[in-house]
Amino acid sequence: MKVVFHADDFGLLPGINAGIVEAHVTGVLGSTSLMVNADAADDAVALAAANPTLDVGLHLTLVEERPVLPLEEVGTLVDGDRFWRSHPVVALRYLRGQWNATQAVRELEAQWARCAQLGVRPTHCDGHQH
Repeated sequence: MKVVFHADDFGLLPGINAGIVEAHVTGVLGSTSLMVNADAADDAVALAAANPTLDVGLHLTLVEERPVLPLEEVGTLVDGDRFWRSHPVVALRYLRGQWNATQAVRELEAQWARCAQLGVRPTHCDGHQH
């Protein structure tokens, strides 16, 4: 049996990025997933490049963070300049027809494209708080 230790939220904050790299360098952590739309994504990409044995995937995000697409293209997905902050709010908006799934698909595609723009070839994909 193989156990893989994985950390998500790579790119969320510089401290999280540093902790992920430290856990990898000390031999505990094998993989992480990058939030390309988070504030410290560029820092995470640089750290990943400096640590090529760290397995990096894409951490798709439709809650809490800022979208990659312009706000006017994802208007039903956001509250102000960020995605809605809780899953119950998103679920209720979806059930009421106030959350557009087509906008969500376009945003997820934009996050995938942003990952490529950053020079990261993700080995896997997962979802933030899913």
